[in-house]
Amino acid sequence: MQNAEGGSVSARSNDRYDGFGSVVLDIVSLIKHVQASLKLIESGHRNRIASQSSGNRRQRCRAG
Repeated sequence: MQNAEGGSVSARSNDRYDGFGSVVLDIVSLIKHVQASLKLIESGHRNRIASQSSGNRRQRCRAG
C-alpha cells in the first residue's frame, strides 16, 4: 500500500515508534535508579535496627 508521498504505509507507521526506544531506555534507567535507592534505604534501615539492638543489649548488661 502506498501513501501520497510514495512511501509504504508500514515504513511510515514505523517512524511513529522511533521515539519509544528512548522512552523505554529512560524508564529502564529510572527503574535501576529506584532499585539502587531502595537498596541504600534498606541497608540504612538494617544498620539502624542493628545499632538499636546492640544498644539495647548494652543497656541490659549495665543494668544486670
